[in-house]
Amino acid sequence: MKITVYNVVIDRDKMTKVSKQVWAWELPILQSKFPGGLVKVNGSTFVERDSLPDPENEFIRLQEMYGQEEGTNIPYTHIAYDRDQKGMSLMAKAIKGSVWSDKAAKAKAARIAKAEAKAEAKAEAEKEAEAEAGNPADPLE
Repeated sequence: MKITVYNVVIDRDKMTKVSKQVWAWELPILQSKFPGGLVKVNGSTFVERDSLPDPENEFIRLQEMYGQEEGTNIPYTHIAYDRDQKGMSLMAKAIKGSVWSDKAAKAKAARIAKAEAKAEAKAEAEKEAEAEAGNPADPLE
């Protein structure tokens, strides 16, 4: 099965940028640890895996990996997903949601096509409005 992974850049400070590839369900935890837009997604891809990770083991692994918020000692996994069984249940849903499917890919392609058509129609309407006002967008036309 194909699992979504994100290519991200983390702005740790003005001099330190870290590029990393993370699982789709890991991204909310990373964003909790580095809030305020410090995590920038530069695209996504798919990785072939035989099976999905166990949500409970993955929750614990990521909790140990990302640690706790300084001062509050709240694990970043709890900030992103909640704690205990509810947090593991939400992570399980995120893990299952990261599996690539034809249906999801078609829906995404349709959303992109719709957005592109909308942008094209808007640009055309602006061009027509400028022409009607006597201010052509391109003086060479």
